[in-house]
Amino acid sequence: MSHSTLPGALVLSLALVSQGLAARPAAQRSPIELAPPARRTPIDAGTARRVLALFNRVPDGEELTAATGLDEASASAILRLRARRSGARFATFEDLADVWALDPRVFPTVYGLLGPPRMGLWDTLPYPLPYHCAHSILLHTGLVLFLPESDMLMSLLWDPSDLVQPRFLVPANEPEASLFCSGHAQLSDGRVFFAGGGGRGPAPDSMRAFAFDPDAPDNGSWSELPLMRLLRWYPSVVALGGGKLLIASGVNLDHRPVAPMEVYDEATNQFTLVEGPSGDPSVSYLSWDETYPGLHLLPTGQILFTRAGSGDDNDRDTPTQVFTWTDVLHPTAGRWVPTPPLAFSDRTKGFSVQLPIRAGARRLLPRVAVFGGGDPDVAARSTVEVFEGEGEARPAWVRKPDMAEPRFHCMAVLLPDGQVLVMGGLRDGGGGTQGSHSTELYDPTSSTFARQDDVQWARGYHPLCALLPSGQVMIAGGREDEHELTLEVFSPPYLFRGPRPRIGSLPAAISHERSFDVETPDAERVERAVLVRPMAFTHNTDTEQRVVELLLNRGVGRVTIKGPGGTPPYPNAPAGYYMLFLLDTDGVPSVARFVRLE
Repeated sequence: MSHSTLPGALVLSLALVSQGLAARPAAQRSPIELAPPARRTPIDAGTARRVLALFNRVPDGEELTAATGLDEASASAILRLRARRSGARFATFEDLADVWALDPRVFPTVYGLLGPPRMGLWDTLPYPLPYHCAHSILLHTGLVLFLPESDMLMSLLWDPSDLVQPRFLVPANEPEASLFCSGHAQLSDGRVFFAGGGGRGPAPDSMRAFAFDPDAPDNGSWSELPLMRLLRWYPSVVALGGGKLLIASGVNLDHRPVAPMEVYDEATNQFTLVEGPSGDPSVSYLSWDETYPGLHLLPTGQILFTRAGSGDDNDRDTPTQVFTWTDVLHPTAGRWVPTPPLAFSDRTKGFSVQLPIRAGARRLLPRVAVFGGGDPDVAARSTVEVFEGEGEARPAWVRKPDMAEPRFHCMAVLLPDGQVLVMGGLRDGGGGTQGSHSTELYDPTSSTFARQDDVQWARGYHPLCALLPSGQVMIAGGREDEHELTLEVFSPPYLFRGPRPRIGSLPAAISHERSFDVETPDAERVERAVLVRPMAFTHNTDTEQRVVELLLNRGVGRVTIKGPGGTPPYPNAPAGYYMLFLLDTDGVPSVARFVRLE
């Protein structure tokens, strides 16, 4: 995206600069040009604050050299300049301009350490959402579908291709019931399925189901599906592959948990209750203390329940479980079996996400991470655990390094390079007021976190997020700040590492296990290809996220890619629309192109 610049050196009083942070009016988020005019270089305000904090924190030239790699002469000169400032501290952007004038080599060095190539960059868009929303779904048309945080029978489409001029659209019609507090997932034909909801509390409409068709004329249209077998408010929906979706949890009109699950079949347009083996339903039930439970389709075809989710609505303590189908091709019966326990079972309003599915693995092993959450009445957690296994070992929860701070109501977005962007939430748990501005990038390969640029506005209850085809991340919503209508977009560090691979022609549809060609003028530097399933996010829950790595061979002007492997119904990559990203040897992704996996 393009950034406007402010002329000259912007003077900013930083009362909190000694703590490394400062209040941030919206105008400060645009890059700032540092004098002298002959050698201007744009630098964003977040980077400038971090540079100021670093220059003020180090006690001597030796430590500044160690922290930045600057030579001793430059480091000493910077500290002598600092000593002449009021309070022997740098406090304004003019101070940075003076450092730049002192030694032009400083900023290329420090920018690489503390700027967007290392920390990414958040931008607040110059236009807001028209109204409060609580659901965000990326469509295969590239638009984002929003649903309101209210009982209004409305829906809204946003075109993220223009981050300067607002482009909001409305579909040809609206659903005939409120879908606030519904569950949703992508259907294999590109429509989006919605189950239950009904508004601010359980209602007779909580038994209804709808589909949104983004390909219909006049910006898409809504249609009603048959009634579900059971009424559900706050359910989760999981795409199973084979044109089937699982609907689980929620509460009924008495606000009691709905134990039975049901399956929707696209081919028959019917709902079927899930039974236990030999007709015994009890082993297929959970007490569902978590509404909007964190559920994930594993590469094995099983369903993992992580205990992350939106609400501790029923005051129970259901352990993490794995559901195994009696017949994965005909998912009508199966049973839940507890997993080895979490070290920290209180994961209410935490977030769980399936980590990238590796290409060419002999055995597709589950890897699902859970971030944050906590006990709503006590505190938020900073802990992270991953459900994983090696070889023939039974998968179990493994504790990973903690996040930098606790997060309640947090969000986690899978990026095309396989890393996870973790953000948002409250540091002080349920009912808290300490919104988090920090952002962290989790690397599943090294199990490490890297601090990123801070968001401008805290996002607590009812946040929104989506990975966009540009490779950027959108966030909005959250009730913990007066600015919940604002839209922010994060450009990850990979967007500051050089030119992006380009995608030319490619097939509109691809198949499992079959190879296809993608034309690209950058074939010689393309190293990886991934499919990314579009997000369908609400209430700290998204069952859809998955990054599927693909095998590829480089040719002249093209790469040949093999479709995802596995066996029917291909749970590692259920049929439907995906974003195809090509990544180069530096991990820089292309702009995505949507393909239909059949």
